[in-house]
This record gives sequence, C-alpha cells and structure tokens, in this order.
Amino acid sequence: MSFKLYPSLIAADLLDLRTAIKELESSCDGFHLDLMDHHFVPNLSWGPDFVNSIACATELPLWVHLMVTDPGAIIEQLQLRTQDLVTLHYESFTSPELLLELALLIKKTNTKVGLAVSPKTDISVIIGLLAQFHQILIMSVEPGFSGQQLLPASYAKIEQLIQARRDQNLNFRIAVDGGVNLANLNKLVQAGAQDLAVGAAVFDSFDGPVAELQRLRAK
Repeated sequence: MSFKLYPSLIAADLLDLRTAIKELESSCDGFHLDLMDHHFVPNLSWGPDFVNSIACATELPLWVHLMVTDPGAIIEQLQLRTQDLVTLHYESFTSPELLLELALLIKKTNTKVGLAVSPKTDISVIIGLLAQFHQILIMSVEPGFSGQQLLPASYAKIEQLIQARRDQNLNFRIAVDGGVNLANLNKLVQAGAQDLAVGAAVFDSFDGPVAELQRLRAK
C-alpha cells in the first residue's frame, strides 16, 4: 500500500522554517502543522497568521491539525486552499452535531476536513460520523508534545477503521500522528495507515531530515 509522509514542522528549526520547507519539498507530500492553544493540550504553538504565511511559502498541501478548545474561532482566520486539509479533534466538541456543523462549513470552502481521536477515545464513538470526513487521524501518542513513543493500541484502532470503512463502503484515508519512525513505519503501513505525520524522527536525525525522509520513503 502506498503512503504519504508529512513532516511535522513543530519539530523543525523554528528560526529557519523557510529553509526547512524548501529543503524538504522534494522529499515529502506536504507539511503537518500543529496548532495548540495551551488549553486543549498543555503546549502552545502557532496561530492562524503562521499557517497563512506557510501557505504562501509552499504549494504543497498543508495538514493543519487543530488541537484547540475552540476550533471554530481558528477556522474563521485561516486562508486554506483546496489542496489543504484541516483536522478537527472529536474531543474539542461538546456534541457530534456541533462537530459536523463545523465540518460542513469547512467543506463548503472546498478545503478537506479530517477527524482526529485521542488515545483515550474509543473508535466506536465516531463510527457514525466517518462518512463526513476525508481523513481519520489516530493519535498514536497523547497530543501536545513531540518525541513520544507510539502507543501499541494504535494498530488495533487502524484495524477498526479499516473494518468500518469496508462496512460502510467509504473511502476516507487513515492517518497516524505520533512516534512514527523507521522502526515502525512498515508495520503501520501494512496495518493500513496511509498518511503519516513525522516529527522528531525526521528532524532529530543524525544526518538531517532530508536523508531520513528518503529512508522512510524507501521502507
């Protein structure tokens, strides 16, 4: 099965992101951007202006992962393109109805919409929502910090999503974010993962992120 790699820029040299983007463009399928609000998760990262600037710096797709309590307020300020994808967290909403309402608003702008579930969230709670999303993201670590080890329970969640996709005759993509590296990439892809966010494993590589992306691509 083919897969796509998205370097997570939160793990890059934050003082030289333009250089990192240009160096990586030929070796990846797009860029993963974590927006964190120091409330939904304990960490704090970038806001909409940063995402909009990155969108002007590359034509590759942006995978904008909203780890925030109020995603609607962020969405209003984003200038996303048709090739981009914005991922909403199931846990950010007080009801599935509010989640689907925002997803529909995003889709009306022709931007793709994904749905993420944190490790403690059971896949069963989103089974009835799958048809509305381009991608389902399994958080394979607790959201908020780069460099964590992938949780083994993530593989079973991939299997559950594959079964649900088959049962409902859907075509959403299955994504994994957290702890993806050279040691587990093959197993994840064989299990059914298609979109992979890669952070510390790439940017902390001894011979640089481009070489590590090429190794991951060759697996």
